[in-house]
Amino acid sequence: MPGLLPTKRFFEGKKVIIVGRTKSKLQAASKELGHAAPYYTLDTGDISSISSFIEKVMKDHSEVDYLINNAGMQRPLDNHNFDLQKADQEIDINIRGPMHLTIGLLPHFKSKFSALNVNVSSVIGFIPISIINPVYNGTKAWLHFWSMNLRTQS
Repeated sequence: MPGLLPTKRFFEGKKVIIVGRTKSKLQAASKELGHAAPYYTLDTGDISSISSFIEKVMKDHSEVDYLINNAGMQRPLDNHNFDLQKADQEIDINIRGPMHLTIGLLPHFKSKFSALNVNVSSVIGFIPISIINPVYNGTKAWLHFWSMNLRTQS
């Protein structure tokens, strides 16, 4: 929806911290940003590592006031030969990771004048047109509706 996300101007002068699973990709992105953006490796599917990650980032960058949860994994899964381990990993990355990050940062964000949390969902969460991705469809629907409830309560 137009107007919900900040414009490019909002980001002017802001320090960007990038986070992802692959160090080499983070290094390349940091270099591409041109001002050596700090980066951290984190697999949002590794739920047990999220709280220590938040502690580290808050120690290093107490000015953090914006989170964009863009983690996502999408795998074709066949209901006739369903791989529960892959489904669980997809749920951890697409639901539990963003939830733990958001809830872990929420007290800090509430102390800021203007803080924002953005959870990236997908149209597939509303219209599950991809029949080979049943878990992904559901996780993106969950993320959307959870985000709406979180916003209503804040």
